[in-house]
Amino acid sequence: MGYVDPKKQREYTKRWRDKNKSYWREYYKKNKEKIGSTKRRRLYGITDDVFLTMIEAQHGVCLICESPINAKTAHVDHCHSKGHVRGLLCKRCNFLLGQAKENIETLIKASEYLRHHGTDQYKYK
Repeated sequence: MGYVDPKKQREYTKRWRDKNKSYWREYYKKNKEKIGSTKRRRLYGITDDVFLTMIEAQHGVCLICESPINAKTAHVDHCHSKGHVRGLLCKRCNFLLGQAKENIETLIKASEYLRHHGTDQYKYK
């Protein structure tokens, strides 16, 4: 097989998935763990054994909020600029870092905002 342009391949895959949404939805439901495993290996170089070892090393908790995580709920946190894996987080904490664009100053300001304003300061009707 010859060279396949990655951009054209992504476009083709997107068009195929758009045309076959019900098939893809069923396939994803049946193969969710397999898809996650392949994605972790392809994007981060993490095998299933390494992934399970990471969960065990973290005592089965998110590194930020310490809520329980397992192989189905853990999200791989990685540095977008350097690409290295930092650890495993719960969905909420991973989303939090993503929404803050991994900007430490933004996260510090958000923390200071909550400390200053508290949670009960304003009552809305």
